[in-house]
Amino acid sequence: MTEFKLQLGLHYRETIHGRKGVATARIQYLTGCNQYKLEKLGKSTFGVKVIWVDEALLELVEDVATVAPVEAAVDGDGQPNPPDPGGPHDNMPPERCP
Repeated sequence: MTEFKLQLGLHYRETIHGRKGVATARIQYLTGCNQYKLEKLGKSTFGVKVIWVDEALLELVEDVATVAPVEAAVDGDGQPNPPDPGGPHDNMPPERCP
């Protein structure tokens, strides 16, 4: 398998149609094809806000990270908040099955 060549969080341009976006995810197939998910920030110029593009068709637009790493939320005493366990809440829709 081939190694990923591009860094996530940077702006790239797809060289065939000129579509631009921030690389937010990547996938590697058993065939050796690496693809990156480009997300258009703000108003979409290519009909959808997300496209998957082959690594070989991408060129760097800006060498500046656009997407900041996610930091853990902290409470008032500076300690990290525990993750939300999810589950039922007060706004549950009414049951539809008898």
